[in-house]
Amino acid sequence: MYCLSACLLDPGISDKRDPRWVGAWWIGFVILGTLIFTFSLPLFLFPAEFKTGLVFSNKKDGEKSPQVVVKKRNKDQELSPLLRLVKNPIYMCYVFGTTFRVFGVMGYYTFKPKFLESQYKKSASTANLFSGIVGTVPAAIGLLLGGAYLTYVQPGPLQLTSFITVVELLGTMSYVSALFLGCPQTTYAALPVNNANTYGADLMCNTNCSCPQKFQPICGPDNYTNYFSACFAGCSPQSLISMNGTKQYSDCSCIDSPGVATEGFCEPNCGNNFEILILLGAIAGIIGRPAMAAFIPYPLVYGWVTNTACEVWESKCGKTGNCLVYDSDKFRNRLHGLTLTLYYIGSVFDIIVVLLSKRIKNLYEDEEEEDQESDDNINNK
Repeated sequence: MYCLSACLLDPGISDKRDPRWVGAWWIGFVILGTLIFTFSLPLFLFPAEFKTGLVFSNKKDGEKSPQVVVKKRNKDQELSPLLRLVKNPIYMCYVFGTTFRVFGVMGYYTFKPKFLESQYKKSASTANLFSGIVGTVPAAIGLLLGGAYLTYVQPGPLQLTSFITVVELLGTMSYVSALFLGCPQTTYAALPVNNANTYGADLMCNTNCSCPQKFQPICGPDNYTNYFSACFAGCSPQSLISMNGTKQYSDCSCIDSPGVATEGFCEPNCGNNFEILILLGAIAGIIGRPAMAAFIPYPLVYGWVTNTACEVWESKCGKTGNCLVYDSDKFRNRLHGLTLTLYYIGSVFDIIVVLLSKRIKNLYEDEEEEDQESDDNINNK
């Protein structure tokens, strides 16, 4: 399906710095598909049935096994285990807490590449690369560390639930920090009017240019002001030159500053905020253990919140397309604000689990009984 869909793409954009650039989006599916197929081949080497190991029995020698009578269960008996789970406050609070956190984690990492593109003016490939690494590698490390902690420390119910709650709260604090890690608001000389076909209407210098409605941003000589395209900046095609693969314009009637305008967005002065954000994302990935929950409609909710930060929509053939320009401050605040809200709600349920954890008795009782029974049977032989 993905390969066939490639026939419907418009490959007219070759510069990866162009916001409309698509690139070889299908390579990841080919690589991952090949790896999944390769690592699944050893599964065919397993036998159809495993030979049973030592079977321990409590009956004495010569004693007949009691006859097992299978009774048909009615509907009430079938629903009984489910009702016990629903009536278990610890289990239900844990489920609700995990659900809200998964909602936030999955939604955040789904739209994080778009956020990095809009906020830090990174290319689509760079944004997806960092988002993918931060979303997978730290999560795997966190699962390994959590498993080692449970195996070797074996904390009690209160210690375990308290540890989980503290860890989740630390993950929440990383998103609080991300609220303040942004770049200065992107400045445009003029933006098109939403739901209209007029672009740069307040600039008299480009009224006779008959500019096409294509988003091809250029950066002014001040390295601060962006323009919707070279045409709307009043740049003549004759002034176009190419320096080291970058298009530059030197004669633009809508630009007052002396100098040349360059293709692409102006580089935002973000300091080290991008690197700090990636580091915080890695920390959140290690200490928070995101799980898959396909039944949660997080793309719809996060997609709607993301769209509310859009300033300019693409218009093609009379239909509204993708968002071309986002309000970076609104995007950052609303994306992280929604994620924080979901995390805080999940943390409330975690705290309730901690308060109820005293009801749990003998957390590792099943393992201890199985080990003891195995040791006794081996000694009897």
